[in-house]
Amino acid sequence: MNYEQTKELLVSAMQDQNYAADTQKKFKASLAYISSFLNKTTDMEKITPEEIQGFLNHLAFDKDLSPSTVNNYQAALKFIFETVFEKEWSDKFSYYTRPKSKIIPPIPSIPDSAISLQEGILSFIYRMELRGNAAGTQAGYIRAIRKFVAYTKSESNLCCLTLDDVQDFLHHQHYIAKINPETVNLYRTAIKLFFITVLNKEWHELMIPSYKCEKRIPAVLSPPEVINLLNAIQSPVYKMICILMYSAGLRLSEAIKLKISDIDSKNMQILVIDTKTHKDRYALLSHQCLLELRKFYKTYHPSNYLFPSQRYNLYVSKESVQQAVRVAALKAKITKPISTHTLRHCFATHLLENDTNLFYIKELLGHSSLRSTTTYLHTMSFNNINVKSPLDLVGGLK
Repeated sequence: MNYEQTKELLVSAMQDQNYAADTQKKFKASLAYISSFLNKTTDMEKITPEEIQGFLNHLAFDKDLSPSTVNNYQAALKFIFETVFEKEWSDKFSYYTRPKSKIIPPIPSIPDSAISLQEGILSFIYRMELRGNAAGTQAGYIRAIRKFVAYTKSESNLCCLTLDDVQDFLHHQHYIAKINPETVNLYRTAIKLFFITVLNKEWHELMIPSYKCEKRIPAVLSPPEVINLLNAIQSPVYKMICILMYSAGLRLSEAIKLKISDIDSKNMQILVIDTKTHKDRYALLSHQCLLELRKFYKTYHPSNYLFPSQRYNLYVSKESVQQAVRVAALKAKITKPISTHTLRHCFATHLLENDTNLFYIKELLGHSSLRSTTTYLHTMSFNNINVKSPLDLVGGLK
């Protein structure tokens, strides 16, 4: 089987399984890369495990690619071998992980001391892990520190950083680069934590104030608009995820991680674990959603996660679902600025419009404070509440 035949079969297999366009692009690139690396355009199915191991080691050690990137290549090759070549994937391949480096303790604020960016990042990761920061939070904070250090050109000695540097950086991001206040405040939070825990320096709130953020009301769709959006999602997998989000008020990160064992059809509830607030809860399982889940199960037969991915035997990515919703919104001719999280907003708003107690909605959403839930008082449609304008009450103009 030559390269072109392999590529054609790969594309067909990915389309049959409703792979996202971005995933298809990455898998085709992986096929092209290994073909070029091995200088092989014919007999592609005869690639040996030793050649694959050599290719992966080349990516990891010669090209110094991140473990997650190398594992993406490995996932693509596994799919090609099992689906296109119909060959068994060797168990000898293990997923690459980031090597454990010696953690650097916080550096004292001594004028003559020096700490490199790499040392500072390692120490910062350690401090964030001690605090229990989520992986996404850690990644966002590290990006902020890298951006700050690149702006100040202090990669070789982070100990020379001062609060004046912080002021200059944040001012530039907000007023020159026109970065929104929410993002600038995230940079500020990351830098503050870095200064205190890693550089062991004092922080003055009055010198580095937070930027005021506009309080925007989230976009909410009407029930017919939600149905149009769901019907416009082409992939059955992504459509089922979005149905769960709307019917149960789940976050996207919660929906994609659901397992078969989390669905309790006897008590009509869904166990939601590994949440944003680290508090397990039960969510609603609607009858219509249960019917859709049973159809989905009969078609795809998932064994552990409801929405498994070809990568690492885990679940589908958030990005692929988000892209599917963006495409569906265009197809459904929805002009409001929506995202996957809009479905959660719609869940709460539509319950409130149907006179559901605000406290119950808080519990279903998993909010820690009732104040977060009261946001949905502003998203209710006036058509669904018994409120009339004074002008209508007096009968209008005579």
